[in-house]
Amino acid sequence: MGCNSGSVSLYLSGSGQKRPAAVLTTRQFNSAAAHTVMAMITKRDLSSWPNDYDLQDWVRAGLKFPSWIRLKLFTLENTLLIDKLGALQPEDIAGFQSATKLALW
Repeated sequence: MGCNSGSVSLYLSGSGQKRPAAVLTTRQFNSAAAHTVMAMITKRDLSSWPNDYDLQDWVRAGLKFPSWIRLKLFTLENTLLIDKLGALQPEDIAGFQSATKLALW
């Protein structure tokens, strides 16, 4: 399954659970590397981390609950991607980019 940056995708975790994550890399990168760089998405009812970004349009992102994008980044083999749930909206992409800039570099 090919995903593009800004997509919200469902992946199979190491524990066998299906989890959502935000795709950070382009379709070209993901195809060439056979891997996708992603950021964890978690429900807002869990404890927060520094620089969690509070998704404003979580419904259009394909999520069932109000959620945060968490600055837990990981690289995943494309074979573990199950489905595309939705897409981050421009204001959520910009918001997460701002939160990320505060923590990285």
